[in-house]
Amino acid sequence: MGHNRPSPWVWRKQAAGRHLAGDPSSGLQRSAVRARDRGPCQHGRTRGACQDRRSAHAGLGDGPLPCELRHAHDVAREKSIPRIRRPVFACRATGSHLRQKRMAQREGDRLMERNMIKLYVWSTPNGQKLLIMLEELGEGYETHFVHLGRDEQFDPAFLAISPNNKIPAIVDQAADGGPIAMFESGAILTYLADKTGRFLAPTGPRRWLAMQWLHWQVGGLGPMLGQLAFYGLRSEEKAPLPIRRFTEEATRLLGVLDRRLGEARFLAGDDYSIADIATYPWMKAASTNFTPLIGDALAASSNITRWLDEVGARPAVIAAMAIKPPG
Repeated sequence: MGHNRPSPWVWRKQAAGRHLAGDPSSGLQRSAVRARDRGPCQHGRTRGACQDRRSAHAGLGDGPLPCELRHAHDVAREKSIPRIRRPVFACRATGSHLRQKRMAQREGDRLMERNMIKLYVWSTPNGQKLLIMLEELGEGYETHFVHLGRDEQFDPAFLAISPNNKIPAIVDQAADGGPIAMFESGAILTYLADKTGRFLAPTGPRRWLAMQWLHWQVGGLGPMLGQLAFYGLRSEEKAPLPIRRFTEEATRLLGVLDRRLGEARFLAGDDYSIADIATYPWMKAASTNFTPLIGDALAASSNITRWLDEVGARPAVIAAMAIKPPG
Protein backbone atom coordinates (compact mmCIF):
# COMPACT_ATOMS: atom_id res chain seq x y z
CA MET A 1 0.00 0.00 0.00
CA GLY A 2 1.86 3.02 -1.27
CA HIS A 3 5.41 1.72 -0.54
CA ASN A 4 7.93 2.70 -3.22
CA ARG A 5 9.75 -0.56 -2.86
CA PRO A 6 11.71 -1.85 -5.88
CA SER A 7 10.89 -5.22 -7.35
CA PRO A 8 13.24 -8.18 -6.57
CA TRP A 9 14.83 -7.95 -10.02
CA VAL A 10 15.54 -4.21 -9.59
CA TRP A 11 17.02 -4.90 -6.15
CA ARG A 12 19.41 -7.48 -7.60
CA LYS A 13 20.62 -5.07 -10.24
CA GLN A 14 21.19 -2.42 -7.58
CA ALA A 15 23.03 -4.91 -5.39
CA ALA A 16 25.28 -5.97 -8.25
CA GLY A 17 26.03 -2.31 -8.94
CA ARG A 18 27.02 -1.69 -5.33
CA HIS A 19 29.40 -4.66 -5.42
CA LEU A 20 31.10 -3.45 -8.56
CA ALA A 21 31.49 -0.06 -6.88
CA GLY A 22 33.12 -1.72 -3.91
CA ASP A 23 30.16 -1.34 -1.58
CA PRO A 24 30.76 -3.85 1.25
CA SER A 25 27.05 -3.80 2.13
CA SER A 26 26.18 -5.55 -1.10
CA GLY A 27 23.81 -8.40 -0.34
CA LEU A 28 25.25 -10.43 -3.16
CA GLN A 29 28.75 -9.88 -1.78
CA ARG A 30 27.77 -11.12 1.67
CA SER A 31 25.99 -14.14 0.15
CA ALA A 32 29.03 -14.95 -1.94
CA VAL A 33 31.35 -14.76 1.05
CA ARG A 34 29.11 -17.08 3.03
CA ALA A 35 28.93 -19.46 0.09
CA ARG A 36 32.76 -19.42 -0.24
CA ASP A 37 33.34 -19.96 3.47
CA ARG A 38 31.03 -22.99 3.55
CA GLY A 39 33.31 -24.84 1.21
CA PRO A 40 31.79 -26.87 -1.59
CA CYS A 41 28.85 -24.99 -3.15
CA GLN A 42 25.52 -26.54 -3.97
CA HIS A 43 26.36 -26.35 -7.66
CA GLY A 44 29.08 -28.94 -7.35
CA ARG A 45 32.05 -26.54 -7.48
CA THR A 46 34.56 -27.18 -4.70
CA ARG A 47 36.37 -24.45 -2.81
CA GLY A 48 39.58 -25.67 -4.42
CA ALA A 49 38.17 -24.98 -7.84
CA CYS A 50 37.24 -21.51 -6.70
CA GLN A 51 40.79 -20.99 -5.32
CA ASP A 52 42.20 -22.08 -8.66
CA ARG A 53 40.01 -19.51 -10.30
CA ARG A 54 41.27 -16.91 -7.76
CA SER A 55 44.81 -17.44 -9.01
CA ALA A 56 43.56 -16.90 -12.52
CA HIS A 57 41.95 -13.63 -11.45
CA ALA A 58 44.85 -12.01 -9.69
CA GLY A 59 44.31 -8.55 -8.40
CA LEU A 60 40.73 -9.08 -7.22
CA GLY A 61 41.74 -9.10 -3.58
CA ASP A 62 39.96 -11.12 -0.90
CA GLY A 63 36.43 -10.28 -2.07
CA PRO A 64 34.18 -12.82 -3.69
CA LEU A 65 35.21 -14.21 -7.04
CA PRO A 66 33.03 -13.51 -10.10
CA CYS A 67 32.05 -17.16 -10.20
CA GLU A 68 31.02 -16.92 -6.52
CA LEU A 69 28.93 -13.85 -7.28
CA ARG A 70 27.26 -15.81 -10.03
CA HIS A 71 26.66 -18.73 -7.67
CA ALA A 72 25.19 -16.42 -5.05
CA HIS A 73 22.99 -14.73 -7.62
CA ASP A 74 21.64 -18.13 -8.63
CA VAL A 75 20.99 -19.06 -5.01
CA ALA A 76 19.13 -15.80 -4.35
CA ARG A 77 17.11 -16.24 -7.50
CA GLU A 78 16.15 -19.80 -6.64
CA LYS A 79 15.02 -18.69 -3.19
CA SER A 80 12.90 -15.88 -4.59
CA ILE A 81 11.03 -17.92 -7.22
CA PRO A 82 8.35 -20.16 -5.71
CA ARG A 83 8.48 -23.78 -6.68
CA ILE A 84 5.28 -25.13 -8.27
CA ARG A 85 5.00 -28.78 -7.53
CA ARG A 86 2.72 -30.55 -9.94
CA PRO A 87 0.57 -33.13 -8.16
CA VAL A 88 1.20 -35.92 -10.62
CA PHE A 89 -0.92 -38.52 -8.88
CA ALA A 90 -3.69 -36.01 -8.20
CA CYS A 91 -3.71 -35.10 -11.89
CA ARG A 92 -3.98 -38.74 -12.83
CA ALA A 93 -6.79 -39.21 -10.36
CA THR A 94 -8.55 -36.13 -11.71
CA GLY A 95 -8.12 -37.38 -15.26
CA SER A 96 -9.55 -40.74 -14.28
CA HIS A 97 -12.45 -38.99 -12.59
CA LEU A 98 -13.14 -36.91 -15.69
CA ARG A 99 -13.03 -39.99 -17.89
CA GLN A 100 -15.48 -41.76 -15.61
CA LYS A 101 -17.72 -38.69 -15.62
CA ARG A 102 -17.69 -38.54 -19.43
CA MET A 103 -18.41 -42.26 -19.66
CA ALA A 104 -21.30 -41.91 -17.22
CA GLN A 105 -22.63 -38.95 -19.18
CA ARG A 106 -22.47 -40.87 -22.45
CA GLU A 107 -24.21 -43.82 -20.84
CA GLY A 108 -26.84 -41.45 -19.46
CA ASP A 109 -27.32 -39.96 -22.94
CA ARG A 110 -27.74 -43.41 -24.43
CA LEU A 111 -30.23 -44.34 -21.71
CA MET A 112 -32.12 -41.10 -22.30
CA GLU A 113 -32.21 -41.77 -26.04
CA ARG A 114 -33.59 -45.25 -25.39
CA ASN A 115 -36.28 -43.79 -23.10
CA MET A 116 -37.03 -40.75 -25.23
CA ILE A 117 -40.34 -40.25 -27.03
CA LYS A 118 -39.97 -39.89 -30.77
CA LEU A 119 -42.46 -37.35 -32.05
CA TYR A 120 -43.48 -37.15 -35.72
CA VAL A 121 -45.09 -33.82 -36.56
CA TRP A 122 -45.34 -30.93 -38.96
CA SER A 123 -46.01 -27.27 -38.17
CA THR A 124 -49.79 -27.58 -38.33
CA PRO A 125 -52.34 -27.25 -35.49
CA ASN A 126 -52.56 -31.03 -35.08
CA GLY A 127 -48.79 -31.27 -34.77
CA GLN A 128 -48.64 -28.33 -32.37
CA LYS A 129 -50.98 -30.14 -29.96
CA LEU A 130 -48.32 -32.71 -29.18
CA LEU A 131 -45.51 -30.16 -29.05
CA ILE A 132 -47.49 -28.25 -26.40
CA MET A 133 -48.25 -31.42 -24.45
CA LEU A 134 -44.64 -32.59 -24.32
CA GLU A 135 -43.38 -29.12 -23.44
CA GLU A 136 -45.92 -28.93 -20.63
CA LEU A 137 -44.87 -32.34 -19.32
CA GLY A 138 -41.16 -31.58 -19.55
CA GLU A 139 -40.63 -35.03 -21.02
CA GLY A 140 -37.58 -35.75 -23.15
CA TYR A 141 -38.60 -36.08 -26.77
CA GLU A 142 -37.02 -36.17 -30.20
CA THR A 143 -38.78 -34.27 -32.96
CA HIS A 144 -38.98 -35.67 -36.49
CA PHE A 145 -40.62 -33.29 -38.93
CA VAL A 146 -42.67 -35.07 -41.59
CA HIS A 147 -42.76 -32.70 -44.57
CA LEU A 148 -46.31 -32.89 -45.86
CA GLY A 149 -45.51 -30.85 -48.96
CA ARG A 150 -43.02 -33.53 -50.04
CA ASP A 151 -45.45 -36.40 -49.28
CA GLU A 152 -43.16 -37.77 -46.59
CA GLN A 153 -46.29 -38.99 -44.77
CA PHE A 154 -46.49 -41.76 -47.40
CA ASP A 155 -43.02 -43.08 -46.68
CA PRO A 156 -43.19 -46.78 -45.70
CA ALA A 157 -41.20 -46.14 -42.53
CA PHE A 158 -43.77 -43.56 -41.41
CA LEU A 159 -46.68 -45.76 -42.47
CA ALA A 160 -45.41 -48.41 -40.07
CA ILE A 161 -45.99 -45.88 -37.26
CA SER A 162 -49.09 -44.09 -38.58
CA PRO A 163 -51.17 -46.33 -40.88
CA ASN A 164 -53.51 -43.40 -41.70
CA ASN A 165 -50.70 -41.30 -43.27
CA LYS A 166 -51.40 -38.51 -40.80
CA ILE A 167 -49.42 -36.57 -38.25
CA PRO A 168 -48.96 -36.49 -35.33
CA ALA A 169 -47.59 -39.84 -34.26
CA ILE A 170 -45.24 -41.00 -31.52
CA VAL A 171 -43.06 -43.93 -30.59
CA ASP A 172 -42.75 -44.27 -26.83
CA GLN A 173 -39.60 -46.31 -26.28
CA ALA A 174 -40.11 -46.48 -22.51
CA ALA A 175 -43.66 -47.81 -22.59
CA ASP A 176 -44.63 -50.71 -20.33
CA GLY A 177 -44.03 -53.93 -22.20
CA GLY A 178 -41.74 -52.35 -24.78
CA PRO A 179 -41.85 -49.57 -27.37
CA ILE A 180 -45.29 -48.58 -28.60
CA ALA A 181 -46.26 -46.59 -31.71
CA MET A 182 -49.37 -44.43 -31.63
CA PHE A 183 -51.23 -42.15 -34.04
CA GLU A 184 -54.25 -39.81 -33.73
CA SER A 185 -53.78 -36.71 -31.59
CA GLY A 186 -56.67 -37.39 -29.19
CA ALA A 187 -55.44 -40.89 -28.41
CA ILE A 188 -51.86 -39.70 -27.90
CA LEU A 189 -52.89 -36.84 -25.61
CA THR A 190 -54.98 -39.24 -23.49
CA TYR A 191 -52.13 -41.77 -23.36
CA LEU A 192 -49.55 -39.20 -22.25
CA ALA A 193 -51.92 -37.68 -19.69
CA ASP A 194 -52.67 -41.08 -18.14
CA LYS A 195 -49.03 -42.10 -18.19
CA THR A 196 -47.86 -38.96 -16.38
CA GLY A 197 -50.96 -38.27 -14.28
CA ARG A 198 -51.23 -34.70 -15.55
CA PHE A 199 -53.83 -32.61 -17.40
CA LEU A 200 -56.52 -35.28 -17.09
CA ALA A 201 -58.25 -36.52 -13.95
CA PRO A 202 -57.77 -40.28 -13.42
CA THR A 203 -61.46 -40.96 -12.72
CA GLY A 204 -64.75 -39.24 -12.06
CA PRO A 205 -66.78 -36.44 -13.65
CA ARG A 206 -63.79 -34.16 -14.25
CA ARG A 207 -62.16 -36.78 -16.45
CA TRP A 208 -65.20 -37.26 -18.64
CA LEU A 209 -65.82 -33.54 -18.87
CA ALA A 210 -62.33 -33.10 -20.30
CA MET A 211 -62.74 -36.14 -22.57
CA GLN A 212 -65.97 -34.91 -24.14
CA TRP A 213 -64.47 -31.50 -24.98
CA LEU A 214 -61.35 -33.19 -26.32
CA HIS A 215 -63.47 -35.27 -28.69
CA TRP A 216 -65.55 -32.21 -29.61
CA GLN A 217 -62.37 -30.61 -30.88
CA VAL A 218 -61.05 -33.74 -32.61
CA GLY A 219 -64.35 -34.58 -34.33
CA GLY A 220 -65.83 -31.11 -34.86
CA LEU A 221 -63.80 -27.92 -34.50
CA GLY A 222 -60.59 -29.21 -36.09
CA PRO A 223 -62.09 -30.85 -39.20
CA MET A 224 -64.48 -27.97 -39.90
CA LEU A 225 -61.77 -25.31 -39.60
CA GLY A 226 -59.53 -27.48 -41.76
CA GLN A 227 -62.13 -27.73 -44.51
CA LEU A 228 -62.79 -24.00 -44.31
CA ALA A 229 -59.09 -23.28 -44.66
CA PHE A 230 -58.85 -25.46 -47.76
CA TYR A 231 -61.90 -24.18 -49.64
CA GLY A 232 -61.80 -20.60 -48.44
CA LEU A 233 -58.04 -19.92 -48.35
CA ARG A 234 -55.83 -22.46 -50.11
CA SER A 235 -57.92 -23.65 -53.02
CA GLU A 236 -57.34 -21.86 -56.33
CA GLU A 237 -60.99 -22.42 -57.25
CA LYS A 238 -63.20 -20.66 -54.73
CA ALA A 239 -66.35 -22.80 -54.77
CA PRO A 240 -69.19 -20.82 -53.14
CA LEU A 241 -71.16 -23.78 -51.77
CA PRO A 242 -68.46 -25.44 -49.63
CA ILE A 243 -67.16 -22.06 -48.50
CA ARG A 244 -70.62 -21.06 -47.30
CA ARG A 245 -71.21 -24.47 -45.71
CA PHE A 246 -67.99 -24.55 -43.69
CA THR A 247 -68.15 -20.86 -42.79
CA GLU A 248 -71.57 -21.39 -41.23
CA GLU A 249 -70.44 -24.50 -39.37
CA ALA A 250 -67.26 -22.83 -38.10
CA THR A 251 -69.29 -19.86 -36.89
CA ARG A 252 -71.66 -22.20 -35.04
CA LEU A 253 -68.77 -24.00 -33.36
CA LEU A 254 -67.22 -20.71 -32.27
CA GLY A 255 -70.51 -19.91 -30.55
CA VAL A 256 -70.44 -23.26 -28.74
CA LEU A 257 -66.87 -22.63 -27.56
CA ASP A 258 -67.53 -19.05 -26.49
CA ARG A 259 -70.56 -20.06 -24.41
CA ARG A 260 -68.59 -22.81 -22.70
CA LEU A 261 -65.74 -20.46 -21.82
CA GLY A 262 -68.28 -18.02 -20.44
CA GLU A 263 -69.27 -20.72 -17.94
CA ALA A 264 -65.79 -21.91 -16.94
CA ARG A 265 -62.21 -20.73 -16.95
CA PHE A 266 -61.11 -23.68 -19.10
CA LEU A 267 -62.98 -26.18 -21.23
CA ALA A 268 -63.10 -28.86 -18.52
CA GLY A 269 -63.75 -26.43 -15.65
CA ASP A 270 -61.23 -24.74 -13.41
CA ASP A 271 -58.32 -26.95 -14.46
CA TYR A 272 -56.25 -26.65 -17.62
CA SER A 273 -56.50 -29.99 -19.43
CA ILE A 274 -55.76 -31.86 -22.65
CA ALA A 275 -59.01 -30.41 -24.04
CA ASP A 276 -57.47 -26.93 -23.90
CA ILE A 277 -54.19 -28.22 -25.32
CA ALA A 278 -56.00 -29.77 -28.30
CA THR A 279 -58.17 -26.72 -28.98
CA TYR A 280 -55.65 -23.91 -28.59
CA PRO A 281 -53.57 -24.41 -31.80
CA TRP A 282 -56.69 -24.49 -33.97
CA MET A 283 -58.16 -21.38 -32.39
CA LYS A 284 -54.81 -19.60 -32.60
CA ALA A 285 -54.69 -20.38 -36.34
CA ALA A 286 -58.30 -19.26 -36.77
CA SER A 287 -57.72 -15.94 -34.99
CA THR A 288 -54.59 -15.31 -37.08
CA ASN A 289 -55.42 -16.60 -40.57
CA PHE A 290 -59.20 -16.98 -40.85
CA THR A 291 -60.28 -13.39 -40.22
CA PRO A 292 -61.38 -12.84 -43.86
CA LEU A 293 -63.89 -15.67 -43.37
CA ILE A 294 -64.96 -15.62 -39.71
CA GLY A 295 -63.48 -12.36 -38.44
CA ASP A 296 -66.85 -10.98 -37.27
CA ALA A 297 -67.63 -14.11 -35.26
CA LEU A 298 -64.20 -14.00 -33.63
CA ALA A 299 -64.52 -10.33 -32.74
CA ALA A 300 -67.80 -11.04 -30.97
CA SER A 301 -66.32 -13.92 -28.92
CA SER A 302 -64.87 -12.15 -25.89
CA ASN A 303 -64.63 -15.34 -23.83
CA ILE A 304 -62.53 -17.01 -26.52
CA THR A 305 -60.25 -13.96 -26.62
CA ARG A 306 -59.73 -14.12 -22.84
CA TRP A 307 -59.01 -17.84 -22.99
CA LEU A 308 -56.59 -17.46 -25.94
CA ASP A 309 -54.63 -14.83 -24.02
CA GLU A 310 -54.41 -16.94 -20.85
CA VAL A 311 -53.42 -20.20 -22.52
CA GLY A 312 -51.07 -18.45 -24.94
CA ALA A 313 -49.15 -16.87 -22.05
CA ARG A 314 -48.12 -20.24 -20.60
CA PRO A 315 -44.31 -20.74 -21.00
CA ALA A 316 -44.70 -24.25 -22.45
CA VAL A 317 -47.22 -23.02 -25.01
CA ILE A 318 -44.93 -20.16 -26.04
CA ALA A 319 -42.00 -22.58 -26.42
CA ALA A 320 -44.02 -25.12 -28.41
CA MET A 321 -45.52 -22.61 -30.79
CA ALA A 322 -42.04 -21.27 -31.54
CA ILE A 323 -40.78 -24.67 -32.75
CA LYS A 324 -40.49 -24.66 -36.54
CA PRO A 325 -39.10 -27.12 -39.09
CA PRO A 326 -35.45 -26.52 -40.01
CA GLY A 327 -34.76 -24.45 -43.10
